[in-house]
Amino acid sequence: MMNWQEELQRYEFYADGQRIDSEAVLGAYSTLVLCVHAFGSDTNLRSLAAYFYTAFEVRGIPIEQVVVVQGDNVVVEYGRRDADVRLFLNCAHPRIHFKEADGSGHVQSDVILGDRQFSPLYKGRHLISSSQICKLLDSGAFSDQDDQRLTPESALQRQLAFERWCEDAWNEKWRNLGANYREPWQADIICSYDWLIGPDTPPRAAAHRVQVTIENARYLAKQRRHLEPRQLMFLVQGQTPQQYALCLERILEFAQRHDMIGFGGWSYLGRTRRKRDLVQLFETMQLCVALLRDSGLYGGLHLMGVAGRLPLGLVLRECDRLLLPLSADTTTLVRSAVTRDKRKVAPWSWTSAELDIVLKKTAIATLREFLYYRRHLWR
Repeated sequence: MMNWQEELQRYEFYADGQRIDSEAVLGAYSTLVLCVHAFGSDTNLRSLAAYFYTAFEVRGIPIEQVVVVQGDNVVVEYGRRDADVRLFLNCAHPRIHFKEADGSGHVQSDVILGDRQFSPLYKGRHLISSSQICKLLDSGAFSDQDDQRLTPESALQRQLAFERWCEDAWNEKWRNLGANYREPWQADIICSYDWLIGPDTPPRAAAHRVQVTIENARYLAKQRRHLEPRQLMFLVQGQTPQQYALCLERILEFAQRHDMIGFGGWSYLGRTRRKRDLVQLFETMQLCVALLRDSGLYGGLHLMGVAGRLPLGLVLRECDRLLLPLSADTTTLVRSAVTRDKRKVAPWSWTSAELDIVLKKTAIATLREFLYYRRHLWR
């Protein structure tokens, strides 16, 4: 892995036409466009640009793009839409605690900008401005026990109630600081209420859950006019590649071309790298991408709870066949960076957690450089 502290010494940095010190690049310097003058040719400049953009994003400094200039030529322009995979960070899990360097308290994660995932089950944690991020609002189905399942109507009402709560809490925070304006809080993407199917789910139960997932997605589609301008994400479930394809085929009957399709049931890939699981994921994507190609849907494909480079690299290869955007969400990436590691004497500091998140998010954003994207070495 590249030593970024040493790389800093090889570049000159300019912001708003003024040269700035390299130490300020990853500090508290705020700008809209950052220009990096590179003098070496042995560095992956796109990865370098993605790293600096992500570093600003994680530290809560809004910039539009990073421009890498080599000599008199602009060689890389990197912004939010240039990531190979959009990664939505879920920072609201109750097991995630951001600790200060001295360990005396918690640091709120509302400084992290970019793409974020929210769950209606976790209120009161990590509020953030609505205008500075892209918000994916999950249905909360992953955490609902089988005997506590909701109707699709109740699940949607829970999501909308979460939006209202966030808006009230966020504006109350600013009123306490003396601000007298009100900022709306609304999700950019809202998910349908699926029913998780795992590898150990009995086949008859899996077939029933697929049917429930389809009907719940159909209900969300009927509420389309009332949910505008939110983008709809219909979740797909299954236990075999053929079952995933059947579920997707039924959902595509009422989906529109700008909708997103989310695939659930693959989060366990973060705990295992068994070849048969990867083969099943690859076969599932082959079948489903073919259906998406025939339907003309271009809203994007999303993997729920998957942030590993290996499975994402396999899926990205299939998405690139259709120029279909790929996104994913993760809690594990943030949790592993900021929770206490029992093998270490002291808890992670906020600075080291930031660096860990930046490096891992940069790796996902430049996934086309990953070996498993370029070759089928997993076979």
